[in-house]
Amino acid sequence: MLHSTKSLRGRRRGSARFMAQTIPNHLAEALVGQTVSLLDHAHKIAHGVVAGVLTETGRPKLVVGRVQYDLSQVLSVTPPAFN
Repeated sequence: MLHSTKSLRGRRRGSARFMAQTIPNHLAEALVGQTVSLLDHAHKIAHGVVAGVLTETGRPKLVVGRVQYDLSQVLSVTPPAFN
């Protein structure tokens, strides 16, 4: 099957948008249960376990201690300790 260059270009652009939206969502979901250090809204370092993920205007928000954080606020991630 032959595709025109125009249709392939359109597919690549759509695919890039899809990837740009889904990768942060998958990353945020993978952090659930992990201990994170974050730069909070008062520019102080906060620590806690990611309890869940919410989506606000298409962007994932991590829920840590009843507060929502952007992925960009994450400074470090520590996996849970194994007993």
